[in-house]
Amino acid sequence: DQEVIAALSLTMRSEGIIPALESAHAFVQAFKDAPKFSPQDAIIINMSGRGDKDIFTIAHAFDDPSWKRFIIDRGDEYRKSFGE
Repeated sequence: DQEVIAALSLTMRSEGIIPALESAHAFVQAFKDAPKFSPQDAIIINMSGRGDKDIFTIAHAFDDPSWKRFIIDRGDEYRKSFGE
């Protein structure tokens, strides 16, 4: 779902967090509703999980070579740390 991928990307870049894929749907709706609110209003999203467990799934969805390179490099670092 392109809206979820866009919401993930925006949230990761602007907030520094990786929402779980399930929670990313709430971000989609929040971003759609945000223009209806004033700058003084707050939007609260209850995140039900964390997206770090989804990074390999997300990497396939992003058409971003630097993201894929990050995943590959990080995997290589982990393998080396375990002596593989």
